[in-house]
Amino acid sequence: MLQGVTPTVITPEGDIAVSFAYKPAPKRLNIQQFFDDKTLQIPLKNDSFNAPNEQGTYYYEISAFWTTDDGKFSLGDTSAVFVIEVR
Repeated sequence: MLQGVTPTVITPEGDIAVSFAYKPAPKRLNIQQFFDDKTLQIPLKNDSFNAPNEQGTYYYEISAFWTTDDGKFSLGDTSAVFVIEVR
């Protein structure tokens, strides 16, 4: 999926901010990290998270979801993937 994409270089435990330029903002964001054939849910705090502290290449998927105010119906969703290199 990200073959040939140059990773963004980031320092260990560097801050990664997540934002979408959509109005209204998504009701829910999910971040998943893919590393060594494992999937890890990444918690967001104030719309950001920290890079791992170990050097390496890490792959992420961000999913954004819009719903009605009561959460019963979907108003749409989108996702994006990116890669970082911690060094």
